[in-house]
Amino acid sequence: MKDFPIRILVTEKKILLKMPKNEADLDFVRVLKHSLWNKENFHWEIPNYPGNLNKIKRHFGDRLEKIEEIKTNQSPDPPITFLPEKNQVYILKEKDQLKLSFHFQE
Repeated sequence: MKDFPIRILVTEKKILLKMPKNEADLDFVRVLKHSLWNKENFHWEIPNYPGNLNKIKRHFGDRLEKIEEIKTNQSPDPPITFLPEKNQVYILKEKDQLKLSFHFQE
């Protein structure tokens, strides 16, 4: 059994890497562009750019204990096309924003 396993969680935008402190491994992770140490959760956050996951798998090889992938199957809502007529306003609330659509004519 390993003392401290190396684990990876892959999301749509990030690769979260939890590993023991090892200078050779730290040098490898630091070379990956935009990798950041999350001091609150004690893991590395690496952008899920094409090729990054394969580089990590090659580097750590059989030392990887677990690779978990979280896939989001949410497709964005189709845009609503509404063309307001004169004297009408279309209001769409998204998250914490309001979008107004209206017909303007001088």
